[in-house]
Amino acid sequence: MAELMRHPDAMTKVRDEIERVVGVDRLVDEKDLPSLHYLKAVVKEIFRLHPVGAFLIPHVSLEDTYVGGYFVPKGTRALINTYSLGRNPKVWERPDEFVPERFMAESVELNDPEFRIVPFGAGRRGCPGATLGTSMVLLGLATLIQCFEWTPVRPNEELKEAYGLMVLENPLQAYASPRLPSHFYH
Repeated sequence: MAELMRHPDAMTKVRDEIERVVGVDRLVDEKDLPSLHYLKAVVKEIFRLHPVGAFLIPHVSLEDTYVGGYFVPKGTRALINTYSLGRNPKVWERPDEFVPERFMAESVELNDPEFRIVPFGAGRRGCPGATLGTSMVLLGLATLIQCFEWTPVRPNEELKEAYGLMVLENPLQAYASPRLPSHFYH
């Protein structure tokens, strides 16, 4: 939500997409999610820039192997830095910028086989609730955007994550004004 308030053009695109797909006579529903392509691109971009945790659960190599030309002996504990993966300039153009359109041009999934973005891990250590979690984030964000007009309390405030944590140093504060007819809120 903080990124969308800092980028009102993206907020408008999401709202327009929701109105085009869902209309104004009903609330967004889970069955609408497959058709909300820009919303999904926004969520992927948010997971890329702001993963839930900087590191995945540690992995241990089961056998001697080579990764990127480096020898990794059996039993080596590996930490996957999802924060750095999402901001790698060799992989992402303008890696520190919020650009949801990058996910419209190319199909990159949240369990990307090329490991460009892995907010929920991958393989046997991947989060078993990733599909449910992603659906709930999409549905929750879509509902907040559909139902309310959002205005930040402190416009143009820099988003700064707390050191070592994937949370904002200063919590987001915003005013929410109802957008839909009153019968939606009862």
